[in-house]
Amino acid sequence: MRLMWIHATWVIGNTHWGQILEPSIRKYLLTNLYVFVWTAPTFVSLPILGIPAYADGNGTFYWDTCLAVGNVVNVEWLMGHNLVYWVPPVGVIGYENYLEDSTMYYNNGFVVSQLGAIDYYYGYEQYSAGITNTLIGNQGGAGVWGPAPMSGVNQYGVFLLGVVSVIPFIGVNMTLPPGATEDIGNLLSPTETISFNGWTVEVANITWTFNIDYGSNQKMFANAFENLLANLFIPSLTSVSDAEFNVHFDNYVITLYRPYEYFTTETIWVNTTWMTIFIPQSSTVVSIPMYHQQSSTPPSNSYVSGVSSSRYYLLYGLYGYG
Repeated sequence: MRLMWIHATWVIGNTHWGQILEPSIRKYLLTNLYVFVWTAPTFVSLPILGIPAYADGNGTFYWDTCLAVGNVVNVEWLMGHNLVYWVPPVGVIGYENYLEDSTMYYNNGFVVSQLGAIDYYYGYEQYSAGITNTLIGNQGGAGVWGPAPMSGVNQYGVFLLGVVSVIPFIGVNMTLPPGATEDIGNLLSPTETISFNGWTVEVANITWTFNIDYGSNQKMFANAFENLLANLFIPSLTSVSDAEFNVHFDNYVITLYRPYEYFTTETIWVNTTWMTIFIPQSSTVVSIPMYHQQSSTPPSNSYVSGVSSSRYYLLYGLYGYG
């Protein structure tokens, strides 16, 4: 194995595609080995909230996503002739938070569930279609992701880059309001194991579900998820290489509940896309913009992709309320 320094300048790029969150993105070069980029002050401010993405009188939804990419290119020969370039590691974290307002709480409303996903399979689809020429995935298997599936928990930790000793430890604790617990599930679907220049790479949509079913006045329901030690695979050091993957957020609540009559629901979702662009030059430049994809009619003055609401009439008894 041979190591090559990128000597990279990581910049936030401009584009006409989607909505880029330039005002909120910050970056750091840590010990000259890793670049850490985040879109809101999750790791630098208290209370931890993230981007105030959407508020409508029922509550306020916050989100954040962070990316850490190595500043070293590994060069490796496989089977004596295949040359592979890759950047280790790539660490991704997603964070979401819903602050329930008094109006919703006193209308018997509550947080039903949240969902989060890190979708490398989307990047694989872009790569397969020829839109990008490289990809990000987990070398040789499922990689290191968390949190693990759990039941009846009210606290857990997410430790972005905690397994990488050469840069500062970064970690946050998720705590639900008093009395609340949640069940955490995980699913890799769709997923595919492919060969990239002879290397085995898993590209999966890693999806977490956080089932809560609880209401609490003016309290925060926060969850986070992460994938560590993925890799950016580069086909060449003489041409531009680009890769994409998605981070998805979803918050589902009961905003109003009338026993034996009806209840109303609200779903808030966010689709974001991380892009990494490797541009070989005399002084190598790498760009990692983050795009916020919005639907055709997103709520005004919001940083979400969409919001939907529905009303359901009850025919039998009570609907579960925590």
